[in-house]
Amino acid sequence: MAPRIVYNEHLTAGDNIRLLELKQGRTGSPLVARLHSVSLSTCPVYEALSYTWGDCFDSDHPSWKMYQSRLLEYRMRVHRSVIPITRNLHDALQQLRYPDRSRSLWVDAICIDQEHQEEKAYQIGHMRKIYGEAAQVLVWLGPADTDSSVALWVLRAGYRYHLRTQPLTKLGALRVDNPCPDSAQEVEDEMVTARFGQLFGMQVRGGYGLPKYPIEAIANTFSRSYWARGWCWQEFVVPRKVTIVCGEVVLEHGDQCMQVFMATWDRLRQEMGRQPHRLDHRPWPMTELRHSYHNKKYLQDTGFQDSPELVTPEGQELWPIRAQENPNATPFAKAWMFRDARNRLLMKNLLAESNLSWLETSRQDDQVYALVGMSTDAEKLGIVIDYSVPWEQVYAKISIAYLERGDLWCLHHCLGSVRPRSSRLPSWAPDWSKGFRGAMVSMHYTPPRDHLGTSYTGGLQDKPVQLGSLRLSLKGILVDEVRWVSEQRPTRYSGDGGEAHTRCLLALWLQSIGGEVGSRHTPREVWTTLIMNATRLPVPSGRTGPEETQTPKPNEKTLEQEAQEEEARRSKLDKAFYQLLRHNPQRADRASDEIWNHILDKYENYSDTSKLAHALQNMSSARTMDDVLESFEWCLLEAMNFKRFFETKDRRIGVAHAGIGVGDRIAVFASTTAFAIRPVYLTSEKPRHRVMCECYVRELMEDQDLKANAKAEDIILE
Repeated sequence: MAPRIVYNEHLTAGDNIRLLELKQGRTGSPLVARLHSVSLSTCPVYEALSYTWGDCFDSDHPSWKMYQSRLLEYRMRVHRSVIPITRNLHDALQQLRYPDRSRSLWVDAICIDQEHQEEKAYQIGHMRKIYGEAAQVLVWLGPADTDSSVALWVLRAGYRYHLRTQPLTKLGALRVDNPCPDSAQEVEDEMVTARFGQLFGMQVRGGYGLPKYPIEAIANTFSRSYWARGWCWQEFVVPRKVTIVCGEVVLEHGDQCMQVFMATWDRLRQEMGRQPHRLDHRPWPMTELRHSYHNKKYLQDTGFQDSPELVTPEGQELWPIRAQENPNATPFAKAWMFRDARNRLLMKNLLAESNLSWLETSRQDDQVYALVGMSTDAEKLGIVIDYSVPWEQVYAKISIAYLERGDLWCLHHCLGSVRPRSSRLPSWAPDWSKGFRGAMVSMHYTPPRDHLGTSYTGGLQDKPVQLGSLRLSLKGILVDEVRWVSEQRPTRYSGDGGEAHTRCLLALWLQSIGGEVGSRHTPREVWTTLIMNATRLPVPSGRTGPEETQTPKPNEKTLEQEAQEEEARRSKLDKAFYQLLRHNPQRADRASDEIWNHILDKYENYSDTSKLAHALQNMSSARTMDDVLESFEWCLLEAMNFKRFFETKDRRIGVAHAGIGVGDRIAVFASTTAFAIRPVYLTSEKPRHRVMCECYVRELMEDQDLKANAKAEDIILE
């Protein structure tokens, strides 16, 4: 048995915590420390460490092999015990140790008795306060590699540029046409920002000959293991100050440096209609949640009282706006910021974000418990950190708590086909220990207000009747049955020639869909279904300079003008889809050529190809069409990630998660999308079903005739 620390007492009551006093020492010398107990009410001065207990690199990270070649056993002395620690913690303490004085740290793995479940649960319940009252939280990303120093350098440069030009910024994002710099560092910062703009294809004044922006270095830093650890969310979100440490490089206000980068990235991607590089998205929600948490905390601390009389719009992105920087904001603006932050911090939204981020925890129940400290409604839901409760019961309890309130959001996250799945977890309760593969239908598709799933349609009810621990009855409409399912969308290839190879496979996949449904559905019906009718894609507007684009107010456009703009947008995407379909993948056999021509003939029956060819030849800018095609292809790949195209017996077409199968039924509950449910035990008096996944069925939720005549029935889910 490995040696362990002998703790003198168990901290299961009050506000006492243990602090690790890390003794001074030279680099490479043995780590020596002692533990002592303090009360948070005495306002002790300490720093908290946020890190990942395991390796700091995943196996697919470029630096993983270099890191694996190091020693495997590391130890440190705490009091009279010599205990084993992981190399990542060893590296962090070696780097953070002062050479001439002790350093007071809070390190979860050492300051909490991990073998005492009662203390562990109690201390975890106080982690929000522990991290929130620390002088700063040190985010340890791991040792330096060939990219990390460059990545942190450009993040710092972008943040400095933001601070210098803040009066000219928009929602915390950078611009590239600010006043001339006054010092060598300001010149350097402006060059970094200009290179960032060029990455998106912007024409930057005086930008000729600038070196390439090191986006690969940013990508590698964002893909480190730290961003995938479940507990790191709370540790990153709650603190007053975050300092990022990677090797010997220290990035103070690292969260704000990242926020400026992310806000600029998102704005340029939206304006230019293209994504120049794929980045791990997990740092994004961490930064957004941190911003929301502190907006809410600041407004509460300054005495803001929300009122229902303050009516605020919905659906507006607010996370780059800092409440602390706007102390004189109007009550309306404060209410908007407060409600936006409160909504982001609901347990259901935290679980949804963490599920899409594939966060990792050593225990299944920690997928929930790691979020409790940030949640605004965990207490109302009755979530208590208790490691004696089976994790399946924890998951089911959350679903029931929301279902009893008439909120069916949990059904959207159910993936009945993902294995292995515990037999003690019902299909209507998501398995939060399994990350959600691909994008959710409900994130792409926005139904009209009077959609089929409104609670007053044909007797639909949003509150289920529980028939036991694993079974419930819910009012729903059985609409149709799946007749045919396509192959899964081809995988995106990277590396040399990867883009061309991906487009070839995508063309063949689209042809296979056209061969099955092309005689019954037009090309526009197919591609709008593939992207779940989310036609507001980032189609480039042709912007080439840094000037701001003035967005007209809604009342400045007539409905006819908006319809014309939407049709022009769809026409551009018609051409992009046709180009994807016509892409020649250099087939080697004549049989494939015959299939290709046969499918194209079917599609050409629905379009005047001579006019289309004329239009393509007379595009004002070939580059503009290339951008539209690139943007459309990227959005299609994202929307159809881990999904399949299907057709029902009544010739409806739709898309759903890859787990959908022939024979699954399409059901509508009091929610915004349809669902695929799989029948089981049909011989019983009341058939039972398992929830497989949410799905998009073209024009189903908009079908007013079906809505007028639909009659809901009891559907038993287990």
